Amino acid sequence: MMYSWIRKTIVFLLLFLSNALNGQDRYMVFFTDKTGTPHTVEEPTSFLSARSLARRSLNNVSVIAQDLPVSPIYTNALKDLEIPVFQSSKWMNGILVQMDSYQYKKVSELSFVAHIEFVAPGAPLVVHQGAGAFAKAEQKVAQTGVEELDQLIFIDAQEMHRLGISGQGVWVAVFDDGFEAITSLPQLRHLFQQNRLADTFNFVTLRHQVENGFTHGLRVLSVMAADSEELPGIAPRANYALYVTETSGEYRIEEYNWLFAAERADSVGIDIINSSLGYTIFDDPTMSYALSDMDGETTIVTQAANWAAERGILVVNSAGNTGNSTWTSVVAPADSRKVLAVGALNNNRQPASFTSRGFERPNHFKPDVTSLGIGVKMVSSTGQFVFQNGTSFSAPAVSGLAIGLKQAFPKLTSDQLRNYIRQSGTLADQPDTIQGFGIPSFVRAMEAIVADQKVEDISFSAFPNPVTHDVLEVRLSDDLLGQQVELELWSSSGRLIQKVMERQILPEASIKLALKNQPSGLYLLRLITASGSTTKRIIK
Repeated sequence: MMYSWIRKTIVFLLLFLSNALNGQDRYMVFFTDKTGTPHTVEEPTSFLSARSLARRSLNNVSVIAQDLPVSPIYTNALKDLEIPVFQSSKWMNGILVQMDSYQYKKVSELSFVAHIEFVAPGAPLVVHQGAGAFAKAEQKVAQTGVEELDQLIFIDAQEMHRLGISGQGVWVAVFDDGFEAITSLPQLRHLFQQNRLADTFNFVTLRHQVENGFTHGLRVLSVMAADSEELPGIAPRANYALYVTETSGEYRIEEYNWLFAAERADSVGIDIINSSLGYTIFDDPTMSYALSDMDGETTIVTQAANWAAERGILVVNSAGNTGNSTWTSVVAPADSRKVLAVGALNNNRQPASFTSRGFERPNHFKPDVTSLGIGVKMVSSTGQFVFQNGTSFSAPAVSGLAIGLKQAFPKLTSDQLRNYIRQSGTLADQPDTIQGFGIPSFVRAMEAIVADQKVEDISFSAFPNPVTHDVLEVRLSDDLLGQQVELELWSSSGRLIQKVMERQILPEASIKLALKNQPSGLYLLRLITASGSTTKRIIK
């Protein structure tokens, strides 16, 4: 009897909830201010990680009021109206809710509500059924593709690996549709064995589970993170955060999911965001954008990308696959001045027909760079190697290049990193609106960075760097005359290789270090004087 009553009660509650949800849609509710937030910019450790604050410090970025979480007083006021709150945005000072027309009217009358935006129909916690925005155009599976080594050679990533650089210490977020079978694939097993998953979250289901039946994100990730002889990923030793942002249908909610993911990436301490997504036309025509909106400032997702970049995160985004359609321009957020937009080439280094075209405006050139986007080798959810086309897969290659440069030169700001990648392109002297600055190169970017660092430090110089003849010559500047100095050469793993002491520096003094028996890789050369020490990175 008791069980029968409980069963009837459960059925009644389910029917009640079903009726209550009928007619409800998703909205962003934006507040006028952040009155009542318990957080302050003076004590950011309550809402930002140590990594996030360190990244901001490196990029000379202050914590501002926009970074403060939304007011719990305002959030609780909506909950008191029995309105479920699903996500919040610090940067836009708003929350994602679900409500019917009656609740909408009640909320719109609240004095602290600035405005409300309809973002998607129906309930938010639905089974993920939609194709992503990336699938609007050319994402065909190719029958054949390039060999995995050629895939690396395209951007000189094989030189990264020869130097022992594969992403160690760099944190990368991947925004996509899903990462099915990631826990079972041998090519990605090292991410779990070596504890290289920094974070996961599904902004569609509001769970940490990102294995949701969709595989585009998995394939994108494998270009960077796979670790096998058949497919050496560009940066398998980086730490990855995996975020699902693509939902059922095409609605503006996906842009807000991108925003929520960017804020989470910022808080976690991510260095680089790879996004193989783009937004232009939606299922609801009132949400769609015009070509004139691709101005680097207007769309929701571009604003989110700009804020992420302003906080020291390098954002790498596919330029888009619209080159064969009526909409030929790059797609948001690739239109942002602060985003590294990546187009696609074939193996002959010619533009793919589908790669989105760009534009040239004052201080605003798109796309930024290009890489291989036809016949890219990657891992499927079955563990098989497949080849696929799209700017979705040229973007992670450039992200991998950025990861390597960030590991080799960790003190680079995100702006410096983006500019070095652009200037390393094959068309850097004559960029165009199809290939941008051309194909970037790890070697050319590295050489430019090393050259610039030599100019900045007058205490001593070391050359050739990279070392090409097994001997490194260190020349000491005249400001060290008469001083006692020590030189230490360390491996990237922290092993002291050589130590030399000079008790009195003479004019035009130089010291030669033999690296003949040392393997290729990254080394640290440390100069110690009575007033302190300075360190240079040496490449062999």
